[in-house]
Amino acid sequence: MFLFMKKEIAFLLIMFLIAAKSYTQVNVNDSLALVDIYDNMNGTNWPNSSNWLTGNVSTWYGITVQNHRVIRFIAGSNKILGTLPSSIENLTDLRTLVLISNTSSYYENHIGPLPPEIGNLQNLDTLRIEYCYVPGEIPQTIGNLTNLKVLNLSNNNLTGSIPASIGNLVNLKYLNLSVNNITGFIPVEIENLMNIKYLQLGVNLLTGTIPSELGSLNNLKELGLAGNQLTGIIPPQIGNIDSLELFSVLNNQIIKYIPSEFCNCTKLKWLVLSNNQMSGTIPPCLGLKPEITIGLDNNHFSGAIPETFASNNYYQTVSAYNNDLDSMPDFSAFCQTPIKGIDVRSNKMTFEDFEMQACFVHPIYWPQDSVHCPIDTMITINTQASFTAQVGGTANYYSWRKNGAAYTSNASGELNFSNFTAADTGVYTCTITNPIVPNLTLYRYPIHIGLDTNGVGIPYTQKEEFEFSIAPNPVNSSAVIKTQIPKRIRNYELGITNWELQITNSLGVLVKTYQLSYDVTEISVTDFSSGIYSVQLKANGHVLQTKKMVVVR
Repeated sequence: MFLFMKKEIAFLLIMFLIAAKSYTQVNVNDSLALVDIYDNMNGTNWPNSSNWLTGNVSTWYGITVQNHRVIRFIAGSNKILGTLPSSIENLTDLRTLVLISNTSSYYENHIGPLPPEIGNLQNLDTLRIEYCYVPGEIPQTIGNLTNLKVLNLSNNNLTGSIPASIGNLVNLKYLNLSVNNITGFIPVEIENLMNIKYLQLGVNLLTGTIPSELGSLNNLKELGLAGNQLTGIIPPQIGNIDSLELFSVLNNQIIKYIPSEFCNCTKLKWLVLSNNQMSGTIPPCLGLKPEITIGLDNNHFSGAIPETFASNNYYQTVSAYNNDLDSMPDFSAFCQTPIKGIDVRSNKMTFEDFEMQACFVHPIYWPQDSVHCPIDTMITINTQASFTAQVGGTANYYSWRKNGAAYTSNASGELNFSNFTAADTGVYTCTITNPIVPNLTLYRYPIHIGLDTNGVGIPYTQKEEFEFSIAPNPVNSSAVIKTQIPKRIRNYELGITNWELQITNSLGVLVKTYQLSYDVTEISVTDFSSGIYSVQLKANGHVLQTKKMVVVR
């Protein structure tokens, strides 16, 4: 009898242990941490809470268990509301934490600030909390997660700066903090992320310059900095990243030129520089890159679309809307092969740039900027005067209007007055067409002509609104004078043969005369006395603009 009872007790004990194992198969602290998450984050209202708090932990929706420890917590749009509890730090074997609202139901999850205790999950290799409206700052403790390979906190409401401790995440391959309200500078400590392949910091409020140290990230494939308030230049060191496939600074305040070092990025496919304040020319080497897409819209790039883009059979796209480009190569060889996409609307091109490739429908080239410059002048009665609207092209037709009404038409582009009278005063405009390029119409800037009754006006009306600048000013040794003389004026206003700068002192005495180059003229003032000088830009002897220059000793 006693032996039978011992066997029965042993059997019951074994059954109890089996039952206990089935319910306590997960570390107690892990279980309690998950219960805290459920209680603190609207668990009773989750649309999908399968088996939570009832079945085995390994069967709870979104939970993966391995060797009695929780290793994954993955949940999509599930009305997860509230703040991650500090007890989340007890999930010390957690490898993956993913909380993402589906893009079709943005912010269905609404998660509070990230607790600093999240930095104790040192086995994490993937941390993704996206579209969850997370406010507050990224905790400095994020730098403790040195096993992280993926960190994505995009599309939230994060504020503050990017913590310098992020440079500790040396195993990171993917970092996405885009679409938040993050401020401050890009931390130079990011240079430590030598394994990073994808770095996305776009659509934030980042300021300052792009750190040149990013050029040391030799495994980087994508660098996205669009939609910030970054200033300064693009560091040439970025061109050291041979693996780079995408570089974007769309919608920033970047200045100056495209670094020629981008030519070294042999895998480059996307170069997006649109909506900045950049200038200079397009490096010809970019035209030799297969399947490249280049965005240059809304900048101040000048010169030509390089010939290299027309020298190959690569699929290529160049979007250069609203710049100062003045010519493009002959793409007529691609009339029957739609492999080139070119958008050069709102630049400074004329019919000569499109006549030879009228069959090539892929360039989007209309409209273009108005031609020449505005004129506001006065003419003495009974004198001769001439104006022009001439532009490049072999079949141009010019239709002049006076005060909005048709006035005269011709193929020369000239508007001549052989004996100016009071009746000739008014506002003159010109519309220019060309049957070879039927989709493009050019317009000349208006010419405002008044009557000079005192006889002191400029009878020859080539007085255009040219620009020139003096730097430095004040000056003590030498100054650089930059001028903007439009290409069409140089090429077509042939009546202007003498461009010069005249400098006079405060007494009106001529000090020096310089023959003017078309862009930059350097002048020495080492033999000038201290004082204020008048610098006049003159064309054919007529004063176009006057500026003051201060010489200090």
